[in-house]
Amino acid sequence: MISRSLVLVVVALATTLAASAQSPPVASPESGRSLFNFYCASCHGKDGQGRGPMAAALKVAPPNLTLLTRNYGGVFPSAALISLLRDGDRSWVMSHGSREMPVWGPILQRSTDPDLAEVRLQSLLSYLRSIQAR
Repeated sequence: MISRSLVLVVVALATTLAASAQSPPVASPESGRSLFNFYCASCHGKDGQGRGPMAAALKVAPPNLTLLTRNYGGVFPSAALISLLRDGDRSWVMSHGSREMPVWGPILQRSTDPDLAEVRLQSLLSYLRSIQAR
């Protein structure tokens, strides 16, 4: 016969595991750094200063992403970056590809998994915010 306290422990553990399995991922600068290193650093450099290994092969030099806030009058340009990265407005950054085939693929597109795409986008923005020159 199973003791009542053992049953309570098993139920509590199962409830905790079920809740943690259902909790959505959380945006963080660290996960944003991983995304940046995988999708962006080849052109923008691991430090974000535009000196990645592919930079020399490009017709237009990648911008120094550590200066975004300075270049936007002291305000981090979240809306402009969301427009570029998620919404597909690449009219001002053609090197990132068209809406149909951006260089980073579907990872930031809402059509695949809206919640995960938003977490990835917010993580990337959080990381970019964290590397801004002071």
